[in-house]
Amino acid sequence: MSIFNNKKDLNTKYILVILLLISTYSSYTQTLIKGQKPDHIFAKYCIKFHNYYDGLHEYEALLKLHPENDLYRWGVGYCHLHLNKEKSKAIPYFREILSHNNANKKVWYDLGQAYLVTNMLDSAEIAFRKYTFSLKSYDDDKHDVSAKRMIEMIENARIALKNPINVSITNVGKYINTEFPEFNPYVNSNEKLMVYSSQNMRNSGRFRHDDGYYASDIYYSLFKFGKWKKKKRFSSIINTSNIEIDNYLSYNASNLAVYRVNLLAKKKQYFLYTKRGKSYRNPKEILIEGEDMFYIKSLMISPDNKYIIISAPTKRKGGKDLDLFYSKRSPEGFWMPPVAFDSTVNTNYDDAHPYIEPQSNHLYFASKGHNSIGGYDIFECDLSFENDTIEVSNTKNIGYPVNTTMDNTTISFNQSGRYAYISALRPNGFGDLDIYRVVFEDKQPLYSYIHGNIFDKDSTDILVYLKKVNEHIDTLNFPINHEFKRILKKTKDSVKAYQYLSKNKIPYEKLDMSITAYDEKTNEKVGKFITQEKTGRYVIILPPGDYKLVFSRKDFEDRYEHIKIQDFDVRNQDIEMQIIMRQK
Repeated sequence: MSIFNNKKDLNTKYILVILLLISTYSSYTQTLIKGQKPDHIFAKYCIKFHNYYDGLHEYEALLKLHPENDLYRWGVGYCHLHLNKEKSKAIPYFREILSHNNANKKVWYDLGQAYLVTNMLDSAEIAFRKYTFSLKSYDDDKHDVSAKRMIEMIENARIALKNPINVSITNVGKYINTEFPEFNPYVNSNEKLMVYSSQNMRNSGRFRHDDGYYASDIYYSLFKFGKWKKKKRFSSIINTSNIEIDNYLSYNASNLAVYRVNLLAKKKQYFLYTKRGKSYRNPKEILIEGEDMFYIKSLMISPDNKYIIISAPTKRKGGKDLDLFYSKRSPEGFWMPPVAFDSTVNTNYDDAHPYIEPQSNHLYFASKGHNSIGGYDIFECDLSFENDTIEVSNTKNIGYPVNTTMDNTTISFNQSGRYAYISALRPNGFGDLDIYRVVFEDKQPLYSYIHGNIFDKDSTDILVYLKKVNEHIDTLNFPINHEFKRILKKTKDSVKAYQYLSKNKIPYEKLDMSITAYDEKTNEKVGKFITQEKTGRYVIILPPGDYKLVFSRKDFEDRYEHIKIQDFDVRNQDIEMQIIMRQK
């Protein structure tokens, strides 16, 4: 919460001058010009327009000149809190302010936020409670999310952090992520194409806006040879000098929805592009009857193209938050007036970023309500289409660590539902929001089929070797077999003959091959397999993972093979591997 609220507004002329400075100066202009003193009014407007990059630099310079000024100290802490960097840096600034006599009690709320996003839950609760104690009543709390609600989120977070879901989360790497924000990742159903947005300095609009960020452009990456390839920016058909953000990718990648913001014209539009060959063309503006598209936060079109789900300002009396609505396509192809979802989805807080999982009846969305553990959390619910309406049920938080105490907004799944993509601020990232791949381990993966033949060192089938050995055994067994037949002829009782044979006959050599699979990381045995006695072929079936395979047979050296089965549905599930054994 800003602690400038009681300051008188500047005159209109000066405001226009400041806005012009903000929109035209490059990052850090105020402090990089030699001899230029930092400006507290410019710093204030950095906060007002969410330009925390320039604001941080400006407030740090002001605090250096005026180390006793808590207003500047608060500005440094507030910018640290809202930058996607090391948010914990905000804590010492807020704490120092609160250690002073007559400190502004509103800073307790900011300190509580800083503790919450760094998972210091007990300290966060204490800070929020101290803020509420400073109020005459809860109604005096004018924050969008009250301190009382923040305390509820803290309790939700305690439960979630003690009960993490079974997932693995991996950064998709340097070919996609940069030091700048990457967000809104969407993949098609077979996980071969990823579309996402990035606010990096190489975009079409190569200047910072008044929020300190570069204009967003839309990028894509292709999955080939077991990894995501280097990103590419869409052409000027999609990307312009304005802000472009991807908002929806159909499950078969045939349609792409783009959100475009023209700041100079104060215009916001949604366009639906259709794929033609290898590129997206023919943009058509998305319009919904009775809805001002300027205020729509996000949207999603159902897989059957019959419904569109949007996030827009609530129609509830006195409400100022975002709700989810759905609109049905008319027989003429227009989107009809939207209908709000009920309280199964919508809350008294912001609800946004709808997404329907391909090949399933699940709706995902982001909400600051329900049992969120901090800011936006991602939720899922069952979805059904009945009598021109959409019914939802069983809403639940998808869980920690996919959701964190910071904002978590979008998610996109492949067809199997085992793999998903999110954008998040996590430890050891590239600097800002990064794109991560999530594997839901409890969902069954596709298994790989490893097979082949076993050969000796001369590259002949090991059965040929056994045949030679057994032919030799035949010659050794010849006197025994001859005596066995003679005894059978001499007596009507064959028991004596079979007793002789069992005691004297040399057994034939069997393939007797042992195949054992070990987990490469833990060295634990995960399976034991056999070969087919008559053919010498082997078959191994394994889930994704890193394995060491050990082929063993008496009088032969052990053969070791290392194999990595990638945890992607798009992979070679039929692996042929011939094994050559060497005699000792």
